[in-house]
Amino acid sequence: MTNTANESNPPNGTATLTEEQVIDRLGEVKIPEVTDELYSFGQTMVDEVADRLKTLETKATWIAAYSIGLITILVSIQAKWTGTFQPWAASMVALSAVIAFVAAATAVSALSLKAYPFFSHNEWMKADCLNSADRLRRYHVVVMHGVHDSYRKHCDSTAARIGTAQSLLLLSALLLVLALALSALSPYWVAPR
Repeated sequence: MTNTANESNPPNGTATLTEEQVIDRLGEVKIPEVTDELYSFGQTMVDEVADRLKTLETKATWIAAYSIGLITILVSIQAKWTGTFQPWAASMVALSAVIAFVAAATAVSALSLKAYPFFSHNEWMKADCLNSADRLRRYHVVVMHGVHDSYRKHCDSTAARIGTAQSLLLLSALLLVLALALSALSPYWVAPR
């Protein structure tokens, strides 16, 4: 099946629809039970994407905490590693701390509050739909599509920042391990006093 020009293919391979496409497809529905099923499935999709966002925010919090923990350890023992390691190894450890700081900042940026549309009272009780249960359900399906799309975009943006933060934290840890291993293996690992 080919997509129309208005459909996009996100990384998960599913096509997303514009609001106009959702309205057009709902206009083709003639059986109220189909509208009910679309409504029910829409509720499931909104719940799923809200849960995904919560999971992503939890992961961002953990990455920020690990990054800050690494920075805290490195700063608290800074006097020991600057006086013990060769200058190149001390520089690698300092670079590891800087990268951990950038990882923490990136993870925290994924947690920053964002404004995105959610259900309003007007959408809940749309005045021109109150005399028809099917019309109100159809309207709610369109609104759920908008809320889901907004949450999905927010999740994608958050996941990208978390991925960057996770990669930076890994780089920081690898750089630290490399500095420690090379210093231990170096015949001149103790700096002259």
